[in-house]
Amino acid sequence: MEAQAHEHGSKESGSHRWPPKGWGGMGGFGRRFGMAPERVFGRGDMKYLLLELLMERPKHGYEMIKELESRFSGFYSPSPGTVYPTLQMLEDRGYVRSNSEEGKRVYSITDDGRAYLASHREEKHQRHWGHENFIPSAEMRSFGREVLDFGRAVVQAARSSNNDPQRLARLRAVVDSARREIYSILAEPPTTEV
Repeated sequence: MEAQAHEHGSKESGSHRWPPKGWGGMGGFGRRFGMAPERVFGRGDMKYLLLELLMERPKHGYEMIKELESRFSGFYSPSPGTVYPTLQMLEDRGYVRSNSEEGKRVYSITDDGRAYLASHREEKHQRHWGHENFIPSAEMRSFGREVLDFGRAVVQAARSSNNDPQRLARLRAVVDSARREIYSILAEPPTTEV
């Protein structure tokens, strides 16, 4: 199990598996592709992710954002507007505490936070967050990075085409063609069993 977890990019921390069982992580492409966090997770589920991260060790907010992006193979990256208010709410409820270290606010989980996470573990696993046993292969993680690179290129090209209708029309045609081709692939039967 440990070799398999390492091979697939999962992390083990004591009795905590990462990503936690039931957190497939492939539910959407996150805010980078116009999807709200609720499309990737159920409303309020971000708090469980943050508490799970803090079970490993204290972290600052930006570090948690980058860690989530990495652990979801680049297919999801929470916005600071999602993470920081959730951390504040968790601190207000006494589930985390924060200290200033080298100019950064570092969060750590409290005993109440551990108890809260443990008492809601079953509830959160019963929600549909993606395929329960999905562990992205190295090829899938590489594809995730390629998708992010494609998204960045599209955004950059769109910004540079703001006042150039012809260029924007060409860009839209490329994106539309890619979208249609992807949907045609989805319509085909799988070449292997999933």
